[in-house]
Amino acid sequence: MDSDADLIAISFFSGFATPAYQLAKEFRKQGKTVVAGGPHVTYCKEEALLWFDAVVTGEAENAWPQLLKDLAAGQLKPVYTGTPCDMKDLPTPRYDLLPNRFFVKKVIQATRGCPFSCSFCTVPSLNPGFRLRPVQDVVRDASYDRFPGGGSERSSGSGTITSPSAAPTSGSCYVK
Repeated sequence: MDSDADLIAISFFSGFATPAYQLAKEFRKQGKTVVAGGPHVTYCKEEALLWFDAVVTGEAENAWPQLLKDLAAGQLKPVYTGTPCDMKDLPTPRYDLLPNRFFVKKVIQATRGCPFSCSFCTVPSLNPGFRLRPVQDVVRDASYDRFPGGGSERSSGSGTITSPSAAPTSGSCYVK
């Protein structure tokens, strides 16, 4: 839990709320400013504010620059509301910062949202529409190889890319 960071940001799903709150508590004890985001926070911001100095609801990319300016000015607000972003030129994640204990160190985001609107699902309200990142940006992220020791991280596995044209014709929700 040692970090020289001035700001700690934690994004999480509801199933990870309890450990995220415990992390926030520990970092705050160390005098760190702790910010939360993600699906759980978007739907439960009042609860999250009991544990965090600020929260970002929705997609963070458009809200993050203002949050950083406010933090630098000593005027952090409790709630920042993100909006869907243009997914062009999103920065490549710093995979090299992840500890070696991570099973898969390189996860690449090619899409956001879903082409379906199932009534039970939160994705359509969090990520409206089905959006694709530009191919060259996805290739750039996939080409990332700045891992400690100079080697490349290689992983294998299966992934699913869903296309709106793959929608079932029966009107039912498509589940894989």
